[in-house]
Amino acid sequence: MSLAKIVETIKENQNFLLTAHINPDGDAIGAETALALALKQMGKNVVIVNKDETPEDYKFLPGSSEIKSPADIDCPNKEQDVLIVLDCGLFDRVGFLTPADFKLVINIDHHATNNAFGQLNYYRPEASSTSELVFELINELPVEITAPIATCIYTGLLTDTGSFHYDNTNVRSFEIAAQLLRYGAHPADIARSIYENTSFNRIRLMGEGLNTIEVFNGGTIGSLLITQDMLKRNQAKPYDTEDFVNFPRSIKGVFVAVFWRELDKDFYKISLRSKVNVDVAKVASKFGGGGHFHAAGAHLRGELSELKQKVVQEVSRALQELEKQGA
Repeated sequence: MSLAKIVETIKENQNFLLTAHINPDGDAIGAETALALALKQMGKNVVIVNKDETPEDYKFLPGSSEIKSPADIDCPNKEQDVLIVLDCGLFDRVGFLTPADFKLVINIDHHATNNAFGQLNYYRPEASSTSELVFELINELPVEITAPIATCIYTGLLTDTGSFHYDNTNVRSFEIAAQLLRYGAHPADIARSIYENTSFNRIRLMGEGLNTIEVFNGGTIGSLLITQDMLKRNQAKPYDTEDFVNFPRSIKGVFVAVFWRELDKDFYKISLRSKVNVDVAKVASKFGGGGHFHAAGAHLRGELSELKQKVVQEVSRALQELEKQGA
């Protein structure tokens, strides 16, 4: 769907509630805060509500201090006529609302597995980030892209491209980044806020996690685990594990990395990252998950060693298929 209908809908309505997926990352928070700032500039009533708290790394973003939790407001609030869901491939990933709570749902996303759950949907899997799509939307609205808006969008673009080195980085990514700098985003300040502001607890947790690294399938699959006990010992939060999947991913010879985070007894969230042309979204779908070609995830129940065996088997099969295609 083109942006025209979404632009028209925004102009015609006054009250908006913005949300994103559970455990929001830099792209989710950046997209939310940028769009909220733009809508407020238009004189709209806007509330951002996320199920989970904002990670410390992104609390520097303009407007992030106003993000609320479901407990903070009467949610769902019928006064928010329009719900805009950002960076969320499936509505279930919001975690606390249903589409029936609102007269209209707008879905803006870049996940390949998005199932078009809104009445209005704008999703492009080829986009580097949802923040890129929000940039396109804001350019169609009667607003000025201020330095705070540019900062939020740049943060989403930066984090979802892995500081511009993931496979989703392209010419458009750098073109948008250049425009954002002209609007007042400061790359060095943003990078320092995200990457040079790590808590001591996260560093200690990282040390424990590194000790769990394993490799499988002749060293082509890397794995790292964080348990609830590790989080408690280090007084760390779930968001402190963001990007931990990149540690096994960075190992020479590893093509696919799997990050395991224990949510409860025999219940795990896995994050999958691929360095080669393995569609990890397809792998994740085998376990009820989804995501992007090179980055995906799922939730699994069962005994850890058995789950590891199943995931390794699926990833190994995908690697074998890739090898056959190259043969």
